[in-house]
Parts: sequence; C-alpha cells; structure tokens
Amino acid sequence: MPVTRPLNIAMVLNRYIPIKGGAEIQASLLCRQLIARGHHIHIITRKIDSALPSDDVIDGIPIHRLTPSGLG
Repeated sequence: MPVTRPLNIAMVLNRYIPIKGGAEIQASLLCRQLIARGHHIHIITRKIDSALPSDDVIDGIPIHRLTPSGLG
C-alpha cells in the first residue's frame, strides 16, 4: 500500500540496539518496515550504558538516548 503522506514517528523504548533482546529486535524490524513504506522514524530510549553516544544512527534510524533521572 503506497504512502500518500509520510508520517513522522517517534518510538519510545526502554532499551534499543546495540542492547539486544526480543523487544529490541522486534522494534528494529518494525522500524525497517515503516521506513520501507516511506515513514520517518526516530527512536528515543534510555542511555543505559555511558559508553553509548547520546545521539546515534543505526541502520539509518536516528537514536536519541536520554540519561535516566530519579532514583533508578
């Protein structure tokens, strides 16, 4: 089904690749399918590992990692 107007989609996830689990792999596959249909995707996730950059691009998908706040 062709896209008449691409959507801007922000996916908010607890974790994302390179941290791999079932949910992260499923989200990655979903993102790729949405991009293939012409949509624009951004991932917003927690910065669990301080070695990971705050802003990154993986498989053409912009990733924004936010430092968690609060008690944990």
